[in-house]
Amino acid sequence: MDKVFPDQPVCLLNADAHGAWLNSKGLEVLGINRETPDPPFGKIIRDENGEPTGVLDETALGLAKKAFEFPFEQRVRVFQSFLKMAAKYGVTSGGDMFPVPGFDMGDLEIYELFEIKRRPFSPNRFFIHFNRRVWLC
Repeated sequence: MDKVFPDQPVCLLNADAHGAWLNSKGLEVLGINRETPDPPFGKIIRDENGEPTGVLDETALGLAKKAFEFPFEQRVRVFQSFLKMAAKYGVTSGGDMFPVPGFDMGDLEIYELFEIKRRPFSPNRFFIHFNRRVWLC
C-alpha cells in the first residue's frame, strides 16, 4: 500500500472484520509503533525487528478505531446503502457481536435509528449481542 498511497493514511478491514491492514502513514497517524503493546485478545503483527507491519488482528483493530469515526449523517448514508445492497441480495438479517473486549466499533445509535425508528421502512432485521444477552430489534 505504501507504494500506491505513500502520503495518505489507509486502513482496510478484511472480509470478516477480524483484522485490518494499514499503510505506514496510517500507522503513523494512529500512533501505532514498536512500543505499542498488543491489546488483550489482539495482536499487532510485527516484522523481525519488532516494527508493526500494518496488520492488526482481532481486538488490535480497536487501535484503528479513529480511522472509522465519521459524522453521524455520513454513518447514516453508509448504513442505508449497506441495507439497500443487503436487501438486493436477499440478506434480511444481520448481527453485531458488540462488544468484544477492547473493541467497541458497533454503532448502537445507527442500529436504533434503522431498527426501531424506521422499522416499517426496512426489510432488514438486526440483533446486537452484549453482556451475554441477545437483544433482538
